[in-house]
Amino acid sequence: MDTGKKILIIGLLGIGLLLLYFFSGNGGWQGDGIPPYTIAEGVVRGEVYVDGGHGYTGENPYIQYFKLPSGDIKFARLYVPVWNYKSGNSIRVTVNGNNLAVKQEPDYSSAWGVGLYCLQINNSLHDGINEVSISPEIPGGGPYGTTLVAVCENRSLPPVKFWINEGNYALAYTTNKDDVTSTFEGTSPGKNASLYTMIVAGTEGERDELYFDSTNIGSDVGRSAQGKYFDLFFNFSLAEEYGKLSSL
Repeated sequence: MDTGKKILIIGLLGIGLLLLYFFSGNGGWQGDGIPPYTIAEGVVRGEVYVDGGHGYTGENPYIQYFKLPSGDIKFARLYVPVWNYKSGNSIRVTVNGNNLAVKQEPDYSSAWGVGLYCLQINNSLHDGINEVSISPEIPGGGPYGTTLVAVCENRSLPPVKFWINEGNYALAYTTNKDDVTSTFEGTSPGKNASLYTMIVAGTEGERDELYFDSTNIGSDVGRSAQGKYFDLFFNFSLAEEYGKLSSL
């Protein structure tokens, strides 16, 4: 029987992905943001690639490399969370040397100037190493990092069911918001499952926690593990341990 599985965030979620923010700053309060919701789901013979890095550095351009597996790319979404966004700012994105887009308004904004740009880049990637270059026009700010989610079809592999949830809900002292929940609908028992959670602007030592249904699967998940103010938390074999998500 299909069920809806929930992730409680004192963190965030995915197989795919979930996006969440903790922070205060000087960009002016831009609202609480939107709790993560499903923007893509399906079944593919192949795998779902998720990777990202490398924290806030202030560098311009901001460059990240992604090594994609072999197969046909059916869906690819690039996430660029930025700090100190204000109206009129922009980012220029180049993939493998090709100018992809200049984006001014982020797809989501919340808290004290935390913006999230989301770009569909299915036709800009290839097997192996891919270079993503981000040139921000954000005075006093820039990318926290960047994350790529790619659904890669390879018919020699077994089918995988996936969900990709995105949003930008801010957990902040300003509003006393300290948790958020996201749901994956239509799950069923499977052999194993993987969960990726992207969190930006966390503070080491605050002990932000991540729950899958009622089970704690991560403590202090917003501790800048992949770079300054950037975390891409990974948990493998959820289904084996908890019988929750499915990998068909």
